[in-house]
Amino acid sequence: MAKLMFHVRHNARPTLIKEVLQILDGSDSPTLDDILEIGAQRGYQIGIAMQSKQSLKENPVQTARDLGLITDDVLSLTDLGQQMVRLLRYKPSVFNEVMHVLHYTLWTSARDTEYCFSWSYRTTCDRLWESGSITIDRGQLVSQVSEIAMEQFSTNRVSFSKDSVRGVLQWLAELEPLVLDRENKTFARRAFCPPETLALAVDFLYRVEDANYQTNLLMDTDKQETICKVCLLEPTAFDTALDWAAGQYDFLQRSASGGWGSYILLTRQPQIRDFLG
Repeated sequence: MAKLMFHVRHNARPTLIKEVLQILDGSDSPTLDDILEIGAQRGYQIGIAMQSKQSLKENPVQTARDLGLITDDVLSLTDLGQQMVRLLRYKPSVFNEVMHVLHYTLWTSARDTEYCFSWSYRTTCDRLWESGSITIDRGQLVSQVSEIAMEQFSTNRVSFSKDSVRGVLQWLAELEPLVLDRENKTFARRAFCPPETLALAVDFLYRVEDANYQTNLLMDTDKQETICKVCLLEPTAFDTALDWAAGQYDFLQRSASGGWGSYILLTRQPQIRDFLG
């Protein structure tokens, strides 16, 4: 079995990934040296705080590649990467939300040995969400996530540490409304989430349920919990957040039919370009 990489790169800080994407936007396949030089010229952390090509390659660049934002062969933006740069430019808070969802949803059980850092990110978020409101204990999170990984992946070697937890928290700290109080080092579910986050969470639910678009899904407690975990949303706020999202995007609908409960309908896959309007 290939080595499973559960570590969430703490040196792939949000600022660094944003800078990499902005440098690549409009650049013609620059080298790592070019990126460091351009970063220094622009006063970015890349080129000033980061001066190592190896660290650049192994951290922000590799994470951006894993998330599908940079091509595998050369240093250039994918179509998704180009859309994300535009999102960063015009709606930076939504960019942060989408990056969270990308981290959370990348791992799949169908290819369970790939992108295990995403599994770790999701599992850490789920443990925090299940706590409701909690003072964050990084050591406890390491133990919980490692124990689950050892059982689920049948391995006794799990590359997950306090730095890995730090890698997760760096992205959670970018979210608005907030889920982290950095000063007190606490986590709390949020009472609202942006409609873009909820739309992407519903799309994730469709994949989990192996459901086709245009198929009504009867909302039960488990399905609602799946969405709330992605959004880090308080369950009592679910209906309000869903109504707001459905009002913003016509590809997301909800209805009640025949007294059987509430249904949710996604007519097609949400696209990043949908959020740029």
